[in-house]
Amino acid sequence: MLPVHDLQRAVVFYTTGLGLQLKFKKKGWVELAWGVDCIIALRAGSNEHPRYSGLTFQVEDIICVVEALVGLGANIMVKPAYTAGQSVVLAELMDPEGNRFFLSQTLKYGAKNRR
Repeated sequence: MLPVHDLQRAVVFYTTGLGLQLKFKKKGWVELAWGVDCIIALRAGSNEHPRYSGLTFQVEDIICVVEALVGLGANIMVKPAYTAGQSVVLAELMDPEGNRFFLSQTLKYGAKNRR
């Protein structure tokens, strides 16, 4: 469950920016689906303090997703970076509601992050 100040803004951020699907909505509460087995709840009533959500979203193109999320109000906490010895690129962002989360992109064998 993620606390948010502006529920509608948060819904737009996660549905437009990450492709989550709206599954349930009532006053002060929204449930969004990520894939088949994951539900993320948004609850109105944020204390405005940045907080770690514990969420990591696996994406196909981390650079494009970061750009899209920044356009929707995200702040980049850690720019996308190749993790030495691993075939993964990680980035940390904060949504407009103060929830910090990670993006992860698994690179194909032999691919390198050139940005």
